[in-house]
Amino acid sequence: MATLAKYTRILVDEYDFSTDSNSLSIAIAIPSIDVTCFQATAYEWLSSFPSGSIVHGGFMIPSTSEGTLEKEIYDRIGSSTSAIVTAQVGTNTDACPSYVLSATYTDTFEIDTPIEGALMVNGNWIGTIRRGLRMWTGTFSSMAAQTSPAYIDLGAQATAGGFAYLHIQAIVDGATNAVIILESDDNTGFSSAATECTWTFSAVGAEEKTLSGTIDRYIRLRCTDLGTATSFTVVGIACASGITY
Repeated sequence: MATLAKYTRILVDEYDFSTDSNSLSIAIAIPSIDVTCFQATAYEWLSSFPSGSIVHGGFMIPSTSEGTLEKEIYDRIGSSTSAIVTAQVGTNTDACPSYVLSATYTDTFEIDTPIEGALMVNGNWIGTIRRGLRMWTGTFSSMAAQTSPAYIDLGAQATAGGFAYLHIQAIVDGATNAVIILESDDNTGFSSAATECTWTFSAVGAEEKTLSGTIDRYIRLRCTDLGTATSFTVVGIACASGITY
């Protein structure tokens, strides 16, 4: 059964531009290098590194304020201050596919001004792309600081590590060294959970963590310290090598 395209989300660092955007395309390519030699009986090819792009467009709101679509795309044209951009599709499901460009920037920037339409802005994000699964989108509060959200099922144990991403979208009352961990276990009760990575943060933004070795089948986010915050809102994505990418 088909899924409506409205169940799409686009995140740029701490910003969620889903309600400003109306077009998104994701492309992944693995360039092939011709390594055919003399005396060969057929062409021979060597696969290069995978690359990806997320082409992202939406409605332009003229403003000098941080967090507007036009300004954030423009500020990152060829920028050495790279971003973490995540495109999520099928967000009506819990562990929806999430495509992450880390250390990315825009290499094109366009504004369209149709005479009978709305102002539109488009950008092309490029870099190394990884497919992952959304672990959780939600808010940790003082009443639930030690309570874990629902787990997701990778389908199998991962043995070659991977990467994890956290978009820290909002913090209430400031955070000083707040802590969120990613746990994995071979059972849904997490009776023998292992900590795969730890995020310690004091501001909004987005952070990448490297996962090493074995990651068990069931994973979840857990807040272990709110710092000085009353609450904060995050989106977590896990990319397991050999499983999700």
